Amino acid sequence: MNTLFTGKNLIVLEEVDSTNRYAESLLKSSPPDGTVVMAHQQTAGRGQAGNAWFSQPGQNLTLSLILYPLFLQVSQAFVLNKLVSLALLDTLKHFLPKASLKIKWPNDLLADKLKISGILIQNQLAGSMIRNSVIGIGLNVNQVIFPAEIREKATSMKLFSGHEFDLKQVLGTLMTHLEREYLRLKSSGPARLDRAYLDHLYAYQEMHRFRIRGEVMEGMIVGVEKEGKLAVQLNREVLHLNLKEIEFLL
Repeated sequence: MNTLFTGKNLIVLEEVDSTNRYAESLLKSSPPDGTVVMAHQQTAGRGQAGNAWFSQPGQNLTLSLILYPLFLQVSQAFVLNKLVSLALLDTLKHFLPKASLKIKWPNDLLADKLKISGILIQNQLAGSMIRNSVIGIGLNVNQVIFPAEIREKATSMKLFSGHEFDLKQVLGTLMTHLEREYLRLKSSGPARLDRAYLDHLYAYQEMHRFRIRGEVMEGMIVGVEKEGKLAVQLNREVLHLNLKEIEFLL
């Protein structure tokens, strides 16, 4: 794990309420770009929209990455979701080459349509630019038992493959992909990420059932705006929706 993101800047905690909260507290002392906070157990892990993140102690990757993407404008913030999603996708491809892997907008990874990973990104701003980002990542690696309310919707690398994985090896692979994508973004801009994200987006250009603003209807995802809104075509109308306005249905 000799990458920029994990070299001497890896902090491993036995237990913490939330790696994102811990990472946020570190920002007061300006830790190096690429600092990683990893916990064997989170007691109050968070997902998108305030949802809890369930993770058995010592079974999965629960971590937060600190970045200083001062080259990104606030309007470009969603490109970080794309970057992390694609890095996770490449990591999963490496370990689960037979899985059908997709990115589910805005912040989940699916393996055979079951959630295997989630992302939570929190940014602090400096005028029109992003001063720093705390990128929370949960990746289900060796967990095989999930709470009843998510049992039919979640999976793990072990459940899919039938064998356990070395968490350090998975972490090292993930950090390698994250660093590669981050350096590419800094040097070449977001165009490649934009294309690759759509190429792997769940339900992109396919008819799918949604609950949109409380009403069940069928539509087709036709794009993702720069600011992160999902573009869904309903007949001849295209709606631009945020997370609170749309729900994917089976």
